[in-house]
Amino acid sequence: NRRRQRPAGAFFRGEAVPRWPLEVFLEPSNLCNFRCAMCGPFSALNPNRHLALSEQQRGFFDVRLTERSLDRVLPHALYVHAFGYGEPTIHPDFSGLLTFVSRYNVMIDFITNGMRLTADLCEQIVAERVANVVISFSGAVGSRKSSCRMWTPASGSSSRKSIATTFGSASVEFVTLAAMCG
Repeated sequence: NRRRQRPAGAFFRGEAVPRWPLEVFLEPSNLCNFRCAMCGPFSALNPNRHLALSEQQRGFFDVRLTERSLDRVLPHALYVHAFGYGEPTIHPDFSGLLTFVSRYNVMIDFITNGMRLTADLCEQIVAERVANVVISFSGAVGSRKSSCRMWTPASGSSSRKSIATTFGSASVEFVTLAAMCG
């Protein structure tokens, strides 16, 4: 564990602007395992989908390429948001990314569709003291889900059943997007 003083105290008292960012946004993945109707980049209903997907290189965040820069920034950060336009948990080493970021005693959050939340990952989320996990889903009944999801994996995740009891002190939010779909 790294010990450090938080330079944000003066900022919170209105005395100074911090020299370092208080929040850091990391995008573990800009790929997704769904094609939801409401998602701009991945929706098959988006007439500009091809442009949205081809405008940037798709793949996974590589901590090793930025580790030195992150080692300079993260000791000063309060919050790390580990999400973007993609599903963070499909990153091949999402667990390693959580471990790396949590070494800095920052608050971590991410948004997920929940399909890759295994019991092991849920236990790690608790162990790494992830502050907030937002699980978005498209409906509670099959007809709602299928009207929003353009593609669904053949095997679903049963981990949603035990998420509430597994997370302990982490904040877990369930956000439904069914109102946007038929």
